[in-house]
Amino acid sequence: MACLAVETVKMMCDKTLSDGGYEFQCPQCKRELEFFVIRHILTSVKSPTELRRDFERVNENFRNRRQREMRK
Repeated sequence: MACLAVETVKMMCDKTLSDGGYEFQCPQCKRELEFFVIRHILTSVKSPTELRRDFERVNENFRNRRQREMRK
């Protein structure tokens, strides 16, 4: 079982990605967190396949968000 902090990061990442986001913030102080930091933390609870899928979702969400912004 992972520690509470790692589980919190996992939940934050999953929620951000499912909401179409690609930028991550500390839930408490709202400071931006780089994805490579998130990914490093998640290596303790996710498989390489899951991490690759998350990386692909970050890229997909970024492309989709930029395309929507360009259409406005």
